[in-house]
Amino acid sequence: MAPGLYLKGDDGELTQLEPQVLAETADLQPLLARAPQLLAGDDDSTTNRYMLVHRELGIVHGEDGGARWSVDHLFLDQEGVPTLVEVKHSSNTEIRRQIVGQILEYAANFTNYWTAERIRGRFEARCHENKREPSDELLAALGAEDAELFWTGVDDKISARRLRLVFVADAIPSELRQIIEFLNEELRNTEVLGVEIREHAGDRGALITARTIGSTEQAQVTKGRSGGGGRKLRRWTESDYLASVLEHGTPEDRATLDRLIEWAKQHEPPLAITFGTGMTHVGMQLGLKRDDAYLFPFTFYNNAGVEVNFQQMASVPYPPFHRLEMRRELQHRLQDQLDIQLPDDRISLRPNFPLREVHDPGRLDRFIEVFEWSLSGAEASGVGLANLDVARAELDAPKP
Repeated sequence: MAPGLYLKGDDGELTQLEPQVLAETADLQPLLARAPQLLAGDDDSTTNRYMLVHRELGIVHGEDGGARWSVDHLFLDQEGVPTLVEVKHSSNTEIRRQIVGQILEYAANFTNYWTAERIRGRFEARCHENKREPSDELLAALGAEDAELFWTGVDDKISARRLRLVFVADAIPSELRQIIEFLNEELRNTEVLGVEIREHAGDRGALITARTIGSTEQAQVTKGRSGGGGRKLRRWTESDYLASVLEHGTPEDRATLDRLIEWAKQHEPPLAITFGTGMTHVGMQLGLKRDDAYLFPFTFYNNAGVEVNFQQMASVPYPPFHRLEMRRELQHRLQDQLDIQLPDDRISLRPNFPLREVHDPGRLDRFIEVFEWSLSGAEASGVGLANLDVARAELDAPKP
């Protein structure tokens, strides 16, 4: 029963509403796809808005494996945080224990395959199927006026493994509620929530309610959000980035990055220079972003770390480095010319090395030679912004 819940008609008459269980999971799933705002529940400490990317999204296990699982929904919020949603009906016995292990397994394997570029491709394909412009959809759903800034923010969240896991049901049992609250209070980067969606029916219509579970005060403290409100995206400039390098690194780090930026600007043609959107820690990428060539092989962080973007190469894809043998060749060149050791088991992930490895002018020259070699490979592939979708489709195609 829902005592005290009434619907007031135009004539002023009150109709008491009675709880009505949504019949099946099949009712909840399309409802959530049509009304993503239900994910916000009744938590007045958040201003999150959500946008559907895809339903029944495949989650890959292992480098060359096919989709082993599928999560019911993938949403993005206005900050670019991937939100994995699993829907269960209260009558399903899996809701008490199995669903927890299930969604944690999804989260553990999500970043093995789903990059910002791949998610963007899936989102834009859905928009085109619905005859919607992706930029219009971003603006309408999330208020995102700058698509490139938004997708850079998504990439930052995935790199930081910042995810949101949401259990949706018509009723969440006490055992699951305790697990949700425990996980949300213990996990720093990943938010774990439950949302109860119920229908209350009367003679003149129905009322849908959504209640949030797991957003405890302790969870807000753990995640550093006790002040309320969402995290913001920052638009970095070159001067901002270089100034922050001196805050988090050394003058030698700054000098090395100054030279790399100068090389990128003098390159023929000049390389694209992009920056992340983190509030404090941010990465810079130098590379090709043309119709006939697309590659950003390294990310240079303002805390003096260099990341090799093997994972993006394999999954965006970045031809020809979506092929394992080409990533191996880049790994060997860094090792042979600079003695930079990258573990074999991270050839499809994001291995890193300290920027100090290339402080010496001679070593930096050799690093730039390796960089140039990777760019020439991308140029020779002929795959860029004009035909990247074709390359994505080929990579997504089932293997014989």
